[in-house]
Amino acid sequence: MICAAASTAKQLEEHLRLYEGVRSAVFHEGMSLVNRDRAAAYFADEDDSAQVLICSEIGSEGRNFQFASNLVLFDLPLNPDLLEQRIGRLDRIGQKNDVNIHVPYFTEAQGHLLAWYEQGLNCFATACPAGSALFERFETPLLTMLRGHANDDEAEQLITETRAAADETMAALQAGRNKLLEMNSCDPLRAAELIENIDSASASSKLSKYMEKVFDQFGVEQQHHSTNCIVLHPSDHMHCESFPGLPEEGMTATFNRTTALSREDMHFLSWEHPMVSGAMDMILSGEFGNAAVCSIKLPPLKPGTLLLESIFTLHCAAPKEMQIQRYMPETLVRIVVDVNRTDLSKVLTEQHINNLAERVGKRQAVDIVKHTRTEINAMVAEAEELADKQQPAFYAAAQENVRHILGLKLNV
Repeated sequence: MICAAASTAKQLEEHLRLYEGVRSAVFHEGMSLVNRDRAAAYFADEDDSAQVLICSEIGSEGRNFQFASNLVLFDLPLNPDLLEQRIGRLDRIGQKNDVNIHVPYFTEAQGHLLAWYEQGLNCFATACPAGSALFERFETPLLTMLRGHANDDEAEQLITETRAAADETMAALQAGRNKLLEMNSCDPLRAAELIENIDSASASSKLSKYMEKVFDQFGVEQQHHSTNCIVLHPSDHMHCESFPGLPEEGMTATFNRTTALSREDMHFLSWEHPMVSGAMDMILSGEFGNAAVCSIKLPPLKPGTLLLESIFTLHCAAPKEMQIQRYMPETLVRIVVDVNRTDLSKVLTEQHINNLAERVGKRQAVDIVKHTRTEINAMVAEAEELADKQQPAFYAAAQENVRHILGLKLNV
């Protein structure tokens, strides 16, 4: 339910809760952001939610409630664009039902305004892009009607003129469409491929399992909230002073896009979320979690053979305005060497290790590293030397990209 004033919203909520026994929540500009989030979360809760959320005009903007399908407009705004914003809180992507709009009115003037919106602009059935222009055109007679200075015949005449002007304006807008541009603005095959790639990249199961391990290793407290949703809090046992993107008061997060669209109080964790990317950067740049010990059974290798797999990243620290990534994208260099400093990168592929690697106990891993530290240091030096030898080829490829890309622009 949306009404114009916060005082009206508070009085309605109090009456419904105290005198009608309705589970209700109020949402207005006088509340703190945290309390507004709690009210929206109470309304969106799947198990024990509020039956109605009563909002002031602030509920017309920003918040999305597409999981609800009944909208009560306790009063009507005078601006058609604001009316469309109110309806847009429910009528948006993710809405699975028809939106039922209920508009009570108490005076004849309110009834005339409702008729003007419904019969003149058809605002409740479809979007009206010309609403603002038509309001400016008919503002004077409309205000006269709302002040009660017009009889029923005059109100009907105004609605008829508005309907004719709306039809004329919409016809002009339709005539101005570039149909050829619209037909070629989307390649269905390419769009389907992109959607498939996005769905594949957004698979929540892989990310949730990865982040669950990250939270566990870094000591972040995590509690189950609901399906694909967790509650995160900093703990006294964290291995870092602060975890990227995690506020001191904690947060509720979800790995499901649909849930995130309906619950704005939840953070949507995707591979691009600052918390996820920040955790990855912390692992790559820090010492904790950047190495692992495993065992592998491969017949050509003798038992007890020590191998080192190193991953190097080629990165150019240039100012952002140079857009160096256009010519020299961040590149991974993988090197595998043994104790004899033999390069096995092409022989022992990443797939071999991923498929055949077996877990080594923590104590056993510590003992292995302790007794082979000298050999490991020599292997690390060899891996760095082999990686350095590959750099000139990447530099040459980047320079060639610069000449090619900038050369094309010069020719144009």
